[in-house]
Amino acid sequence: MRKLEPRDVALILHSMLAEQLSRERGSYFPVRAYLDAATPLSRPPFELDSLGLVRFASEASEFFGLHHSGLDEYLLRHPDLKSWRNIVLDGLDSHAGGLTFFTSGTTGEPKPVHHDPGRIEREVRFLAETLFRGRRKVVTAARLHHIYGFLYGIALPRFLGRPVEPLEIMPSRRLVEEAVPGSLVVATPALYRQLDLLPARFGPDVQVVSSTEALDRVTWQALEARGVERVHEIYGSSETLGVGHRDGPDEPFQLFASADETTLERLQDHLEWVDDRRFRLRGRKDGAVKVRGYKRYPGAAS
Repeated sequence: MRKLEPRDVALILHSMLAEQLSRERGSYFPVRAYLDAATPLSRPPFELDSLGLVRFASEASEFFGLHHSGLDEYLLRHPDLKSWRNIVLDGLDSHAGGLTFFTSGTTGEPKPVHHDPGRIEREVRFLAETLFRGRRKVVTAARLHHIYGFLYGIALPRFLGRPVEPLEIMPSRRLVEEAVPGSLVVATPALYRQLDLLPARFGPDVQVVSSTEALDRVTWQALEARGVERVHEIYGSSETLGVGHRDGPDEPFQLFASADETTLERLQDHLEWVDDRRFRLRGRKDGAVKVRGYKRYPGAAS
C-alpha cells in the first residue's frame, strides 16, 4: 500500500469526526473547513465532551494502529486535528502494519476488521490497471474511513498519481461540476438517487462507481441519462474488500482478479455462478437486506 500523505490522514480523521458528530447531533455536520485546525476538539465548532473525545481517539488509534508504536496515548494529550495528523504520521512511520476498518456487523454494533497493506495493494493495483486505467481525477462523496471510501477516494488516487476532490456527504451540484472529462465519481446509491433534486448534467468522459448496497435500475438509467459514460457497480464488504464488479443492471458480476478462496468463504451472500468467473447474487444467508449501507431484517420485531 502506498504511503499515506499528510492530506490523506487529515481527510480520514475529518471523515471519522464528521460521522461521529453527525450521529451525536442528529444532523449532518461538515468539518472539511477544519482539516488542519489547531482548535481543541472540546471547543466550538466541535464541542466534544470527554466521552466523545475518548470515542474519537479510540477509533483513530485502532484505525491507524497507533497502539503498536505507543503513540496512542498522545492523542488525548494533544486533542486537536492538526496534532492528531502529525501523531498518526509518526505512528505510520514506525509501524506500517495495515489499517483497521469498522463495520456495523449483523447486530448493528461496529466491529473492527483489519486489512494488511499487501491485500489492499493487490486490490488497488487491479482497479488501477483494469477498471480505471486512464482516469485523470477522482471526485468522491463517500466516507473516507470506511473501506469503500478509503479504497476509491484515498488508495486508488494515490496509486494512479491523480488528484482527488473530496466532497461533503450530501447532495451537491459540486458532485457534477467537479467531474471534469476523465473523472471518476465515487458515491453511494443513496446519494446518486438524490441527484434528482439537481438539474445538473455530467460532462463528457465521466464514469461513476457505486457500492455499499444494490444500485437499482431506475437510478442506473438516471445516471446514464445525465451523461455518465459508464457506471461501475462494486460488490464487496468491509470483511472481504472488493469481490466483483459489473457495468449493467442485468449483467452478472465479474469476479475481481484480487479475490481469492478466503474472500469467498467470508461472504454473507448466496452466489449463483454463471461460470468460473461470473456470478449473480441470490440473497443474504441471514436474510438481511442493505438499506443506505445498513443491514435491515424484514419481518424482525422492531
